[in-house]
Amino acid sequence: MTPLTRRAFLAGSAAVLACPSLPVFAAPARAFYGARFEEKNNFFASAFDDNGASLFDLPLPARGHGITLDPARGRVAFFARRPGHFAVIVDLSARAPIATLTPADGNFFCGHGVFSADGALLFTTETVAESGDGVIGVYEARGLYARLGEIPTGGMDPHDIRLIRGGRFLAVANGGLLTHPDAPGVKLNLDSMDSSLVFLDLGTREPGASFRLTPGLRQLSLRHLAVSGDGTIAVVMQYEGPRGDPVPLVALQRGNSPLACLDLADADRASLRQYCGSAAFDSSGRILGFTSPLGGTALFVDVASHRVSGRVNAPDICGIAADGASGRFVVTSGLGGAWRKRVDSAPVPSAGHFAAEAHWDNHLTA
Repeated sequence: MTPLTRRAFLAGSAAVLACPSLPVFAAPARAFYGARFEEKNNFFASAFDDNGASLFDLPLPARGHGITLDPARGRVAFFARRPGHFAVIVDLSARAPIATLTPADGNFFCGHGVFSADGALLFTTETVAESGDGVIGVYEARGLYARLGEIPTGGMDPHDIRLIRGGRFLAVANGGLLTHPDAPGVKLNLDSMDSSLVFLDLGTREPGASFRLTPGLRQLSLRHLAVSGDGTIAVVMQYEGPRGDPVPLVALQRGNSPLACLDLADADRASLRQYCGSAAFDSSGRILGFTSPLGGTALFVDVASHRVSGRVNAPDICGIAADGASGRFVVTSGLGGAWRKRVDSAPVPSAGHFAAEAHWDNHLTA
């Protein structure tokens, strides 16, 4: 393990700032980024415009998962599915890959990452394979994407990650599961798993505040995050206990307050089948959308009232992103399909053949 020292952090930032600037990316009015797959193990980093037409479609070495944007530099990173060993950086002006990252020896990527507020650094969720410890890999992001070091997450199985509080902190969802690349998909610590939401202070490079559910909900794995404009963090979860247990799958965290679970009606909770796959706030921050590929459903909830204000039912629905205006989203399916959804009306299939026919992976970013 190579800890991220203050000297390395500052040296990397200085080297980054010395690099010549690139042309600013002239993005379309709206673009959506996601990984997709075809039969015979063909995988792609892809994007489509507001009409569902392809913007680019680039080969990936294996199945993709999370996506993060650097709008200042016009770049997007596509991460491998856990346990992953690549992240591909695409330059949006050239619509071509410019770099491929690999984790440190003995680590694997956990599917997500985020650029710093100024685009100078890329943070990735990683696991140390032998110990199961979670770390955040730190890479300079304006040069050759050299690895600068890593920051402990204070838990196991870090999955999703977001910038919060003006870019001064990272919010990390430690899923709490012990796995090993030699046994993909096998969960080795279901009786002792410890999942948490942790804030990492980028000034001290140390875990700060930590939030956990009550002990009776210990087998809920905190997986994916969404952050609204006012700083509210939504956490969607996957349950590793008995299928019939009536457990919540969505929680909100505000300021320094504890995690507060959404109070969904029994039928709505049951429709998620103990598994949430992705989440997004709308542009107003008042509506939270979240998906369940196992349940074939997306729910849209008013976070103030906890009232479900809309839904989409489609097999293997998982990707979700805000679609500009208040109350509007785009959702995608792993079995093929993309829909526009306004919470107060029926979903509308994408008019573009590319978005409508592609088999999309778990996440969508706009």
